Amino acid sequence: MIGSTIIFTLLVWVDAFRVLGKVKAFWFIVIAAAVSFTSEYLGVNSGSTFGGAYHYNTAMGPMVGGVPIVVIMMWTAVVYICYRIAVTIAGKKVKFKNAYERMGEYLAIALVAGLAAVSWDLIWDPLAVKISSWTWHIPGAYFGIPTRNFIGWVMVVFLSCFIFEVIFRLKRNETKDVSIPFLGYFYLMISTFVLALKLSAPHFAVVSFFLMSPYLLVLLLEEMKRE
Repeated sequence: MIGSTIIFTLLVWVDAFRVLGKVKAFWFIVIAAAVSFTSEYLGVNSGSTFGGAYHYNTAMGPMVGGVPIVVIMMWTAVVYICYRIAVTIAGKKVKFKNAYERMGEYLAIALVAGLAAVSWDLIWDPLAVKISSWTWHIPGAYFGIPTRNFIGWVMVVFLSCFIFEVIFRLKRNETKDVSIPFLGYFYLMISTFVLALKLSAPHFAVVSFFLMSPYLLVLLLEEMKRE
């Protein structure tokens, strides 16, 4: 599982450098890693970020401050994929009349990216607990997960994308190719779907399809328009 996560992340990083360019891709990864590590570190050591204290299984590999390095790598990949989905949904149809309109789009893109990410985590987190990737010290109301965990997920992705947008003020005209965001998000969905079936939790498989497929449909329609 760790090996597949690393390969997945590296492939996503390659696309980030291809699409955003070396400088912006580097800083995107740095920003996403910094925000996610800070959130995870606070979550593991104080329980303040995701609604409660938890700890990771030592089998997750090398850790820094109780946070597995592979988890931070995965965060950067998920943030990037969801960011590209949000940018595709936003498009680039009009020129901004003023700074307020531009800031509004930054906020909208960051929020859509956060919602795309949490749509996956609503399924992934309960399954990850089932396979003991991490353990909540006090189980929450949502299949043992604190509900504030999902607010934390939205915030991590939201902040990463918003900070990146504000710093770089992107014109977002680098490419309209959505193949990697589509394949990346599809991978998240199908791997979660399969894991749910393996764990005899078909309800999670069904929910993952209904929560995540709309984002894939948007990307597919965008690719069809491009052709």
